Amino acid sequence: MIELALSLPFFLLIMVTILYFGRFFYMKQVVLSACQEGVADLALSASLSDPSRRETILGFDQTGKQVNPNSRLSAILGAAGLLSAGTSGDLPPGSLVKVLPYDADAADPSLAPGTVAVKITYPFKFIGSAFPAQNSDNEFNSNFGVYAGEGTAVNFRDSLISEIAVCGKQLAD
Repeated sequence: MIELALSLPFFLLIMVTILYFGRFFYMKQVVLSACQEGVADLALSASLSDPSRRETILGFDQTGKQVNPNSRLSAILGAAGLLSAGTSGDLPPGSLVKVLPYDADAADPSLAPGTVAVKITYPFKFIGSAFPAQNSDNEFNSNFGVYAGEGTAVNFRDSLISEIAVCGKQLAD
């Protein structure tokens, strides 16, 4: 009993750490895959200077509101359950979908001429959902602490996942 009492906090810390990083890397990989598929679609499209054309190809406007549920980007994010209605709907508040260089700001990287990029920023939430309406009864806010014996708790914080994929344009603008 004493050995269990001494080892259980460390075992739980290791298990929570595995779950945290597993979920984080899974979501990061899904967002990266969506970026890669989105930029591949954009590279084969003309008239990218038109914002409505870019939104139709990607399936989302710049704030994450879904405009085309049949896009490959929507299918990938929906298959992972990262949309508001699970397999369909909008991205959570705080999400961004940018097509670079068209939607670039000062914080975005500069691209080589003749290339296009898709940058997706998605809020990562370890416990619960990234959607506020689905989190109304959640007692965890922006971090989750695990107490491992003496000292302070180890915090597992929520953060933003930001991925970018770049491709050479196949068609001129």
